[in-house]
Amino acid sequence: MYAYEQLYKAGRTGLKQNKKALEAFITAKNNAKLKELGFTDELLAKVNGYNPASYDEILTDLDKLGDFLIQNNIKLENFQSTIGILVGNNANYRQGVHWIIQDVGIEIAFANKTLTLEVSINNARETLFSV
Repeated sequence: MYAYEQLYKAGRTGLKQNKKALEAFITAKNNAKLKELGFTDELLAKVNGYNPASYDEILTDLDKLGDFLIQNNIKLENFQSTIGILVGNNANYRQGVHWIIQDVGIEIAFANKTLTLEVSINNARETLFSV
């Protein structure tokens, strides 16, 4: 019921009735590493999918990422910069962040390392500049 309420509060009327979305929310919500990275229950409810990746696919990949980071002692710095993109309106940026999540979540070469994500600054033309 909690997942339903969070999705309802986030205005996700279709997702609150989707079994896969509810299950993915519950699983991701319980991932301690995702909380450490800055995901609150409210933010998880606001994550947007894109064509062809659905909400539940992104949350499932986030959960896998959290588990992989713990298992391989990988630290991510400045991950908060990607959270805003996942809840934002630009599907192309969300797709790029999703690819990063998928790639980092399987790359054993990152074991025992700290990865720092770039800080993005919005330009006037809806593009990003990395510092």
